[in-house]
Amino acid sequence: VDWVVRLQPRSILDIGVGFGKWGFLCREYLDIFQGRYARDDWQTRIEGIEAFPAYATPTYDYIYDQIHYGDVREVLAGLPNYELIIIGDVIEHFEKQVGLDLLAELRRRSAFVLLSSPTEFYPQGDAFENEFERTLFLDH
Repeated sequence: VDWVVRLQPRSILDIGVGFGKWGFLCREYLDIFQGRYARDDWQTRIEGIEAFPAYATPTYDYIYDQIHYGDVREVLAGLPNYELIIIGDVIEHFEKQVGLDLLAELRRRSAFVLLSSPTEFYPQGDAFENEFERTLFLDH
């Protein structure tokens, strides 16, 4: 979060929104913490991509400016570039080459990409009956 605050991006894409953790933190530290508590005063555009619509929470409607639903590899083509792209706990769900290709595309679309991923492999199966939760990258 400290790195995001130092960067001060005005447009963010959060890939794999999940519960909304990254959007919430970005909104808090880039707008609320800067004294812009009222939504009309917010200056940071935060969008997200979520492959599994059942994860949607009321946080999505309040924190994010827009959520795009679907597989990032399909949705990304229709989106603009961003100052920062966050891909949190997502990359490990792709086969290695697919993940590497996705990272290359993200680097073309943003000067800054924040990637987080587990450091150890652990099987997830199909958590919440969500086919996108399968862990592949670290296993190949």
